[in-house]
Amino acid sequence: SPPALDFGNRLVNNTSTRSVRLSNHCGISLTLTGIDVRGTGASRFSVAAVALPLVLGPGQEKEMVVTFTPWAEGEVSGTLGVTASELPHPLELALHGIGIPTVLAVRPSPLNFGSVFAGGGSHRQMFTLSNLSSETITLAAPQTTSSAGEPFMYDVVGLRGFVMAPRMSVIIPVDYQPRSDGLSETTLSFGTTTPPQLHAAELTMIGKARARLIRTDVEKLDFGRVEVMEGSRPQVLVLTNLSSQPQRLAVLLKQPEGTPFSVSPETLPVLPPEGSASILVSYAPSAGGGPPDENELQVWLQGASVPEAKVLLTGEALDSLGSTGWSCAAAGSRSADLVTAIALAGLVTLRKRRAPRARALTAARP
Repeated sequence: SPPALDFGNRLVNNTSTRSVRLSNHCGISLTLTGIDVRGTGASRFSVAAVALPLVLGPGQEKEMVVTFTPWAEGEVSGTLGVTASELPHPLELALHGIGIPTVLAVRPSPLNFGSVFAGGGSHRQMFTLSNLSSETITLAAPQTTSSAGEPFMYDVVGLRGFVMAPRMSVIIPVDYQPRSDGLSETTLSFGTTTPPQLHAAELTMIGKARARLIRTDVEKLDFGRVEVMEGSRPQVLVLTNLSSQPQRLAVLLKQPEGTPFSVSPETLPVLPPEGSASILVSYAPSAGGGPPDENELQVWLQGASVPEAKVLLTGEALDSLGSTGWSCAAAGSRSADLVTAIALAGLVTLRKRRAPRARALTAARP
């Protein structure tokens, strides 16, 4: 017993042991004359030396130690044979094992936090560390092999010396709390002290901190001079989500009351990662003669306490009734009419002044 000996997954070039018990259930003594391993994988298995011949009386037992040492990655099989002079055929025990290059696996790798808001608090993701072998392993302290940017936080102390049962997995939380704009990347190497494997698995953590998560295609919309009551053609403003997470946006005016500017729509659907959306901004002044109009369009993220982006809106109303806001065409037309009126008035005056002299010349003729 057992009826078959399976070593499971074992680290390449490391030796594992299992015990086999021979029990004599016959009513007579058995003389063991041969113990050997046969098959394609025979060289990977061995049996601890047993002094032969060995006599087992009725009800007696003998324990043997079998070892498995995989030389390369892959599946290995063999057969343990025990020969007794009193038995017509040898007793056979199937041997099986798999050589694996590492006892640890880390998933996912890389652990990508994507684009997050710098100074926006902590962001958490998880990775899973799994024991791939069929034996108990003991973790060594993780080693940082490379690091750039701001650090990622995880429980180093809890991992050092942690014992993992065969095929066991453990979930490790990692926090990323960037305070400044830039790229962060750290690579960790995980190893074991039992069996001794310094670099069993590797994990790369990546994060990008941005001062802004939403980008506008312009920082100012200038509508120029616009006739009162006519309004302007709407201008298009494009918003782009720079983050790796969906974002819900609201677009508002800083001064919503009494403003000639308007925005449509004010609430956008959820903007996917790296996605863009367009909004229309209009300018329709109702009175002119005053200073140019200004307002500020603000883009807000859901739950934010300050605007994510700002766009300056400017425009100047033209009053067609004669203020300093006349258009060139209107001013030219009115100027021409005024010059014509002055010329006609001068001609009438000149004719009135010449009339008495003309009558005097007529009276003097014979």
